[in-house]
Formats: sequence, C-alpha cells, structure tokens
Amino acid sequence: MVAVCHYVARSNSTLEIVYLLPQLEERDPQGNQTTPPGFHVIFEPFKEDIREVAALEADIPSGGLNEFPMSFNYC
Repeated sequence: MVAVCHYVARSNSTLEIVYLLPQLEERDPQGNQTTPPGFHVIFEPFKEDIREVAALEADIPSGGLNEFPMSFNYC
C-alpha cells in the first residue's frame, strides 16, 4: 500500500508527484533497532521524462538468457 502525495522541496520549486512507501521497524533478537520506521519517497516521472527505448535484436538461445556467460572486466 502506498500514498500518492504532492511534494514541494522549496517554496519556489515545482510541484512533483511522489509515492510514500511505508517501512516497518525491524529489531534483532536482542531487541535492538536495526531498521527505523519511516517512509521511502519514490518520485513519479512526468510523461515528458519517459522515453522510448529501442529493443535490441539478439539471438537468444533455446534455454533462455541464463546460457549467456556473464563476466566483467574491472580496471
């Protein structure tokens, strides 16, 4: 469950639409707080901020994408 809100960062800034996603408090077995309660603010993009992404054509093996080798070169 989320709340849809209007967010204004400063008095002269533009209004933005955000979602507030609640976060529950988490405690470890000793009763110490590991994660505080609160909200995550998720910004909703405006229509002009969303762009079309062209799909890449690739030869996907019959077993799916899990057959592609994954490796990264770190410098």
